[in-house]
Amino acid sequence: MIRSLFFIYFLFSFFSIFSQRFKCGCSELTRENYTSSRNQFEKIRGNEFLKNVGLSRYFFSKKEYDKAYEKATLALDLWSKESFNNRNKASVCQLDSLRLEEIKRLSAYSEFEKMIAYPTIVGWSNLISKFSTTINLVEACYHRDSLMLSAIIETKNSEKVQEFINQFPNSYFANKAFEFYCEFQYNEEVPVETLENLESFVEKHADNCKIDQVHFAIYSIFRKTQQIKELERYISKYPNQPWVTQAWRAIYELYVGEWDEDKISSFRSIYPNYPFMEELTRDLALLNEELYPIEKDGLYGYINAKGKVVIPFSYEDAGFFNNGIAVVQQNEKFGAINKRNQVIIPFHYETIYDFDQDVAIAGDTSFYGLISKTGEIIVSFKYTEIKKINPVVFVFQDSIGFGFFNVRGIPLKNEVYEEITELPGGMFKCKVNAKIGILNAKLNEIVPMQFDEVEKFDDTLFIVKLSGKYGIYNANKGMLVQPNYERIKILDASKSLMLVKKLKELQICKFSGAKHLSLSFEYSQRLFDLISFYQNTSVFSQKGKFGILDGNGKVVLKPEYEEMGKTNSLTPFKLNNQWGFLNQTAVKVNPMYDACYTPNKLGYVVEKNGKQGVIDYNGKEIISLQYNSVKWLKEGYYILDFNGLLGLANEFGTIIVPCGNKSIQAMNSDLFLLQNSNEIRYFIPSKSLWIKAQDE
Repeated sequence: MIRSLFFIYFLFSFFSIFSQRFKCGCSELTRENYTSSRNQFEKIRGNEFLKNVGLSRYFFSKKEYDKAYEKATLALDLWSKESFNNRNKASVCQLDSLRLEEIKRLSAYSEFEKMIAYPTIVGWSNLISKFSTTINLVEACYHRDSLMLSAIIETKNSEKVQEFINQFPNSYFANKAFEFYCEFQYNEEVPVETLENLESFVEKHADNCKIDQVHFAIYSIFRKTQQIKELERYISKYPNQPWVTQAWRAIYELYVGEWDEDKISSFRSIYPNYPFMEELTRDLALLNEELYPIEKDGLYGYINAKGKVVIPFSYEDAGFFNNGIAVVQQNEKFGAINKRNQVIIPFHYETIYDFDQDVAIAGDTSFYGLISKTGEIIVSFKYTEIKKINPVVFVFQDSIGFGFFNVRGIPLKNEVYEEITELPGGMFKCKVNAKIGILNAKLNEIVPMQFDEVEKFDDTLFIVKLSGKYGIYNANKGMLVQPNYERIKILDASKSLMLVKKLKELQICKFSGAKHLSLSFEYSQRLFDLISFYQNTSVFSQKGKFGILDGNGKVVLKPEYEEMGKTNSLTPFKLNNQWGFLNQTAVKVNPMYDACYTPNKLGYVVEKNGKQGVIDYNGKEIISLQYNSVKWLKEGYYILDFNGLLGLANEFGTIIVPCGNKSIQAMNSDLFLLQNSNEIRYFIPSKSLWIKAQDE
């Protein structure tokens, strides 16, 4: 192409005989004396044709193709107005529209590259207008429209967006522009989501793409009241809105609450137009029927107490029903179903915790929120962690820190905490500015946020640490024991006794600091943890041996034992590398065990010759020493392992499930899931009831 252009300008030089200046200009151009060349062409008088040809040639050499195109166009236009002979000469010189088009393409390409590097709306518009048949029009329009729409979006003005849509109906961004138009129109006319504003918007802008959002906002105003009468008014006022069915279901949930046969029957008589009347009949039938999740071939379904499959095996995971709702998983997403196997919460969530009081914590990607039984988002998904404390208090964590809100997401405290730890009794250990304090169940501060560490003893007394020293704080009276000790342990709150570390010794003192016992002990962490009075006696240690003393410091049992556990109704001791027990009167059960493990509610797990069993607090062996392991469950049972097969014993040591299972899992205090080589079954101890899926 460029060769052709040079050929054109070579032919143009044919006409230099008509102008000495034209000839000089071309000569200077050949020597790349551009300034001199341009001056020669500019000074041509009386022959505009040659002047424009020369300047076109100059601009072409400078690669200013747009100006070269402009001058060549003028030259060709002048030729067309000359006599027939002159036009004939122009034809001989090949100065025609085809050659002009080549310059035009180069000019268009140059301008396009400039616009890519330095884009402006005006620049793209001029380029499109000037070279619409030469450039890639689709790409040019894309760049122009992108810049134009971005500028309009910043104004947030719906009329300006509408002008863009009207001006460029076929733009690549037309659909996107319409979305912004709808959004801006909504924001302009509904600055506050009041019922009046929303209704007015629906009436005037039924074709707005945000109209579904508006319908939902109207419904939400009524739904958030949690009032049946308001939902009835919604149904009556907006019978054709898409959320009417949800309103009906919400009325049903509010009226019935936790399923109750009388309430369901009453609801049916009060609301004869309820659109899901057939479901009520099934609800009544399912109301009192327990359903149990069960797995088969990698999928979960539900069976009733007779083993009949009520909900087919179609879920990747399944939880228990709570208030008529169960959380299930499908396609790696969690949702919820009712006992009719109807999806009441779509499978949108990464996780859903079990419903409690009709509310559940749900996770969406990396964030958590709260959803209701009807699937409504109560608290938006913007928290990195949410923990339910009770029906009205939740602890949350976001990008700023930790805090408290209620079931509607309304903050209960304005403070932002660095840490929040739940304590027994509904209390919270909180950290602010690297200092720790305590809030009670009502979120009132009972220990100020000024300590390095706080440990709860009871609802009133707290062990506190400040500048490396320990003291005792009373929630009602303030600082009870100043933080002057290396370690502190409250032994008896009623007698104001504490165990303290002074230098390398442990002493039992009163809260006043006065020494309670004449004895002192060499400090060790083991001894510090061990000393604890039970019915006025405690273990103590001297010179690596353990004994028992009473609350007055009198030695009840000389320190001659290798190891001892905490004093209890049955206190374990180790002598000659064997474990035995002492009762409350210091009567010994002769050492005969190889190991004694942490006590549980019912007694001690003991071991002899590699076999384990259980003795109760009376020293009676309630589970014989024949098992590979015995594991205590907080539900009040023992899991027994006999050569790799598991069984179950109750608190009295009675075997209620023989050892023949691969796994045993406690679902609650009265329900166990057992699996053997052939089947998966449920067992209800209180009813001695076995549940397994019937063959389909």
